[in-house]
Amino acid sequence: MGWSLGSNDAANCFGSAVASRMVRFWTAAILCASFALIGALVEGQAGIETLVGLTQIDLEQAVVITVAAAVTVTIMTVFGLPVSTSQAAVGAILGIGFLNQEINLAGLGKVVLCWFGTPIGAVVVCAVLYKLLALVYNRLPISVIRADILLRIGLIAAGSYASFTLAPITLPTRRRYLSGPAC
Repeated sequence: MGWSLGSNDAANCFGSAVASRMVRFWTAAILCASFALIGALVEGQAGIETLVGLTQIDLEQAVVITVAAAVTVTIMTVFGLPVSTSQAAVGAILGIGFLNQEINLAGLGKVVLCWFGTPIGAVVVCAVLYKLLALVYNRLPISVIRADILLRIGLIAAGSYASFTLAPITLPTRRRYLSGPAC
């Protein structure tokens, strides 16, 4: 799953910074991998708990879900088709839920609401941040060289944060992961 996530979503974090040559490829790759791992370790439990609440799964089903989502994302990436890793994971979980004839519709509603609400919220936050940062930046008496440095720092910070938020569902945890007693 980590491979497919990296091949599909890493460019979203640092693509424009690398393409504009503001950040070197290997710097971006190392930062993206590091912050994605940190994000999965620090915030992964919350994502897992939301998704595991959709249906009861055992260890074998969890492996099938992970492989199915990873293969789906990898195939779509190879063909250059847009795909959401989280939607692939939720789709795989729902597939197991249909087979088990057990789906938590309230939990699914929460996930779908987030799929619609997140882009809308992002537009609002982005518009407000753009106006605020433009107001501050345009009043700063800085040279072109310092402006370049400031832009690089901003791109690295934004890419690192995007990488941190990239992988909250990729590392399974032992607590409340399996149905029945914990391993």
